[in-house]
Amino acid sequence: VRRASSIIGSAQKLLDMLGDILDFARFETGNGSLRKYAFPLPGFMARICDAARKAAEEKGLAFEVGAVPNETLRSDPDRLGRAFAAILDNAVTFTDSGKVHVDVAIEKREGNVPHLTISVSDTGPGIPPEDQGRIFSPFVQLASPYTKRGGAGIGLSLANNIVRALGGEVKLQSEIGRGSVFTLLVPVGDPEAPPAAAPLARNPSRRTYRLLVVDDNEVNLEYMSAILANAGHHALTATSGAEALGLLEETSPDAAILDIQMPGMSGIELGRKIRDYSGSHYDHSLPLVALTAFDSEEVGRSGIDFDGIFNKPADVPKLLSFLDKAVDLRESPSAAVLTAHWAGKTAEGQKILAAALEAIPGLTATLKDAIAAGDPGTMRPAARALGVQLKHLGDERGSAAFRRLALAFPGEKSAVVACRAERLTANCAMMLEILKKLFNS
Repeated sequence: VRRASSIIGSAQKLLDMLGDILDFARFETGNGSLRKYAFPLPGFMARICDAARKAAEEKGLAFEVGAVPNETLRSDPDRLGRAFAAILDNAVTFTDSGKVHVDVAIEKREGNVPHLTISVSDTGPGIPPEDQGRIFSPFVQLASPYTKRGGAGIGLSLANNIVRALGGEVKLQSEIGRGSVFTLLVPVGDPEAPPAAAPLARNPSRRTYRLLVVDDNEVNLEYMSAILANAGHHALTATSGAEALGLLEETSPDAAILDIQMPGMSGIELGRKIRDYSGSHYDHSLPLVALTAFDSEEVGRSGIDFDGIFNKPADVPKLLSFLDKAVDLRESPSAAVLTAHWAGKTAEGQKILAAALEAIPGLTATLKDAIAAGDPGTMRPAARALGVQLKHLGDERGSAAFRRLALAFPGEKSAVVACRAERLTANCAMMLEILKKLFNS
């Protein structure tokens, strides 16, 4: 009987291992199925943790779970549970003494999707820094003291793939001799509705931008695109650093929002390539915003000149307000810059200004009419011509902004283009007033 029981147990382990491998293959190729519906968090946590607690106690380990919020989530509880269980199994398997501790929280930020955060910490041996980058790769078996523990080396890879399919991320923090902490961050609901007094629709200044959003997770891209569209912006999306660099060359966006944790070319590496760019198709100094699920200080220490760093889930009103300020700083005319440009050249400046005052009103009218008519063939030359006028006047910021406008259409809503043109022509009028005062002083 004992032998039969052992055979049955071994067969079950093989079946579970095969199931993990098949699930990994499905999610790795994007064919894993998800079924999202509402479920209570306390029941979910109890179901997954009870099995892990039993395994931990059999090894003489303490198993602790922090306070569980009494919340209802919306996700795929079976797939999410599979990922959570794999993380717990890893912690119990590689911890020989001490404890496994679980913390759970729900993060709700205005305008964004509620996120579930689950942290699993252990007092195991810890993972060497050189191995932490490959711990989520399939079939990886680390050297002693991690060997001879059983399994196919697929659990963490499967957990990572499932969490990413759900729009989330898994983060590892580990120190040799002190254990490891695995943290899951997963969207688990619909966006929080903003208060009626502060809608996310276009703000009164009618600021709209062409924004590049880069994230290898298509669920996150969908969330962010919807948020930006709701605010009146036009979102261009890329799922890799290489695709993002191509879109930068083609569209010259007003700003870029980069996910930091991306395979291949990370957001930090992409930011470095953008800042090092020396070509003429886009401005390497465009505002860059970093989005990270975990350590924002680590991004700050990267040496890349990010204009802003936001933790996921981002506070949407703050993100939109930051983009307004960053783009405005990039586009608005600077009296100090214009004064320095024309220092000692008043007579020359007056002649160029006089010619510009004759040309700009006609070009502005042509631009607005072409946008209203949906005529990119006329709009683009007018925008480029305005860019040339502003360059002659010493307003490099405004000149670059009109060159970016000339790349609008196709695919960009005419209302968005019209709002952007309105903003730029207002800046142009402001610049002309600065020069009039400068040359008449």
